Amino acid sequence: MHPAVQEYLADLIPLLQQKGVMPVSTREIQYGVQLELLRGSETLKLNVYQSKTRGVNTLINKGGSEALAAMVQSIIGKATVHLPEPVQLHDWDTWIGSDECGKGDYFGALVVCAFRINREDLPKLSKLGVRDSKALKDIEIKDIAKKLYAAFPGASNSIILKPATYNRVYTDMKKYGKNLNDLLAWQHAQVITELYNSSKGVQGVLVDQFSPSKKVARLLSTKLPLLPVVERTGAEADLAVAAASISARFQFLQAHEELSKRYKMDLPLGATHVQARAQSFVDQYGFNRLGEVVKLHFVITSRLQQKDIFGGR
Repeated sequence: MHPAVQEYLADLIPLLQQKGVMPVSTREIQYGVQLELLRGSETLKLNVYQSKTRGVNTLINKGGSEALAAMVQSIIGKATVHLPEPVQLHDWDTWIGSDECGKGDYFGALVVCAFRINREDLPKLSKLGVRDSKALKDIEIKDIAKKLYAAFPGASNSIILKPATYNRVYTDMKKYGKNLNDLLAWQHAQVITELYNSSKGVQGVLVDQFSPSKKVARLLSTKLPLLPVVERTGAEADLAVAAASISARFQFLQAHEELSKRYKMDLPLGATHVQARAQSFVDQYGFNRLGEVVKLHFVITSRLQQKDIFGGR
């Protein structure tokens, strides 16, 4: 749901409730939501949606109570949208934000994305609904990501490590005493460096912090020694990082769907309640092919391996 619609509903619903009008159900519609309203025995359906040109709009559906419709119409104009101002974490005019997706998923890729913006882009990004991807549904991620790519061509750069490549690189890094955070830092540094080299006027980089040792800044200090790099938690409040998080999630989902289609199996997200599906993959394709779809260093793999060796279930 578009954040402007959410903000409008947060203001509208209490106003309706004050007049004894209760929302009894909601249903998602294109660009918004449909509310079913109830007052006594009277019912009414109200659409609230976001328009590119007119902002938040409402539409009272025909067929409901005329008296209730008149009351709701009198209340609609009193609700307003109070979207928060984007959080300012720096004073750069042109900068790169970077974020990742897939670190905690057993099945699927590890994706890191960097996104470059200018300060004058902020209103446009807000209008597109850009915010931390964790606050968005996957269907919203897909819609916003496509709009981002169309509105900001050449402003993003990504590295997608699919499971087979991920496992190979991770194993090689372990040989040299490196861990997952070192792998992530390498991905971040790589996408940022490539995007910086293809851009003009970048004054700094903001990274959603995943390691207290700030490994990305250390790597970039050798590649781009004069470029300020800030790593901090909660960086998704910055719209460049939020755009990067949406792009990373979108590409993670795309790669995940491709894996599911290739192996004709619905591969779950996350790392809980996934062992049964992983066992189904092993039963169908064999344990030696598990690394084609999962990150093998998760503890789930050792459990599956024990079952494969000893024949347990």
